[in-house]
Amino acid sequence: MEKTSEITYLASVYFSPDWKVKEHRYNLACQACNFLIRDENIMVFSPIVHWHHVSVRFGIPGDYQTWKEYNGRMIELLSSFTILLTNDWEESKGGADELEYAQLLGKPIKTLKHLKNNKFKLLD
Repeated sequence: MEKTSEITYLASVYFSPDWKVKEHRYNLACQACNFLIRDENIMVFSPIVHWHHVSVRFGIPGDYQTWKEYNGRMIELLSSFTILLTNDWEESKGGADELEYAQLLGKPIKTLKHLKNNKFKLLD
């Protein structure tokens, strides 16, 4: 694998009162991380992938407010910001806030579109 200096923050929809929806969103974020690292050679940090099982196991709330400060700090540290664009992206208040913060910091913004059959396309 060719070296890259880019490490992107992957913003994706997560929170739902429905456990099955949360688990589906977690799995989708995992697939997106796999695509970015393997197909695009972009190192990626996803708070969903990183913290989902920890928060479930230890009872840490999965809502945006609980993670806002932590995620903001990660956005500051990483070199770019990638939105996982799904049908329900509009539902994510946290994602919208994170995008606004990344723009304020002048981070390059990319969009990763989720296609049918669990395929992805990097748009920017």
